[in-house]
Amino acid sequence: MHFIGNEVFVFNSKPVSFSPPFFSAAISPIAGCAKETDLRNAWQIRNISVWVIHGAKDKTININCSYEAVKHIKSNGGSPKFTVYQDVGHDLEEIWGNTLYNDEWYTWMLNQNRKNNLPKYIQPKKSILKEYYGQYSMDGNTLSITMENEHLQVSLGKGRTRKMQAESNTVFSFEKSSFIGLRFIKTVDSVTGFEMLPQTEKKASKIN
Repeated sequence: MHFIGNEVFVFNSKPVSFSPPFFSAAISPIAGCAKETDLRNAWQIRNISVWVIHGAKDKTININCSYEAVKHIKSNGGSPKFTVYQDVGHDLEEIWGNTLYNDEWYTWMLNQNRKNNLPKYIQPKKSILKEYYGQYSMDGNTLSITMENEHLQVSLGKGRTRKMQAESNTVFSFEKSSFIGLRFIKTVDSVTGFEMLPQTEKKASKIN
């Protein structure tokens, strides 16, 4: 599925783009926007092909909103395209006309495939993974992070474990559920905890 829309962005609490398994091949918000509190969901579309389009003279929906959205997607590892029509406001007929008659946009949309939306994993060195071993405290609960077959796993208690796969040396997503992950927080000398993704307000402190 290719998801296109105006006056709505892809960061809503339950957008179709986030539905497993990577429901959308591509999304192209046109003169769209996002609530500031929903920008955290950029993590969940980091692997989906995105082309954001906005008119520079839009007085209905400020273009800064699209700039912020693109910035958040990039900061989470995505590679969104961004087109600004310099002499266009919020005239939807004009902005849609410029887009729908753009052969490059059509070609790009048709070339996107859900298979390309899979996360890109790496294999960190064991010395890096070992830094994350230990117990963490979050919301009054104790979580343990260990390693099995060169992959980190988090123990949630009552025999429940979740295997994690590395997208960078500090960012890991849960196996079979890459819409959820965590980012380890490090100082120069040690690991101090981690924050959940996309809910970065949920943080854990390293106990030992």
